[in-house]
Amino acid sequence: MEWYERWFNQDYLELYNHRDQKEAAEQVNFLFSLNPLRVWGGDKICLDVACGTGRHLESLIEKGIQAFGIDLSRILLANATPSVLPKVAVADMRSLPILSNKVDLITNFFTSFGYFKSKAEELRVITEFSRLLRDGGLLFMDLVNLDPVVRDLVPEKQFEFEGGTALVKKSIYNVDGETRVKKVIELNKVTGQKVVHTEDVHLFTLSEITHLLNQAGINILEAYGESKGEVITFTKDSPRLVVLAQKQRQKII
Repeated sequence: MEWYERWFNQDYLELYNHRDQKEAAEQVNFLFSLNPLRVWGGDKICLDVACGTGRHLESLIEKGIQAFGIDLSRILLANATPSVLPKVAVADMRSLPILSNKVDLITNFFTSFGYFKSKAEELRVITEFSRLLRDGGLLFMDLVNLDPVVRDLVPEKQFEFEGGTALVKKSIYNVDGETRVKKVIELNKVTGQKVVHTEDVHLFTLSEITHLLNQAGINILEAYGESKGEVITFTKDSPRLVVLAQKQRQKII
């Protein structure tokens, strides 16, 4: 099993319980403050990819958006609220069980892309996004920004969480011209159990994600430095790399 098949479980939920509904609502409000989405709705459909427990999905639904979500983790989906559960399904983002050209907006929040180790798998995901989107459909991706992660990396950090104590070790490495961050999470639980999880994520530059999207016929409209609050233009020092992109419209000959 890959790390992302093991890690998104109850331990993950306890460690990241500060990622709450309030934060999700702020990020959804940010999304719909962007120019192409200020007037949006009606019969349009949104798909939240890697929706987890459905935090963002709940806020989307509250806005009256026809929104659905997919995630690979049955455990995270099982923790969705009753209002969200009918709107979610277990699926792998590399092969989405949805008909082509049926989605108007795809959202991908909280660094939920960059898990795969091959360029081919990354392109396969983006190609799936492109297949699902209608011509002119929008893609919103919320990624971590490479430069601050590398510059401000803290190799080790220990803290308490709901179930015990956690020691998190981070390291940066490069492979095939890509920069990745590896995180080893050692949990010492109050029950006496010791568990180790890992994360291994590709840190994209703006040019890298632009090139990847372009290969699937998707063009970036804007890049932002944050996914909530005030809209700020992306720079190398921004905390996030957030992009709003659009599937190219097919030319009618």
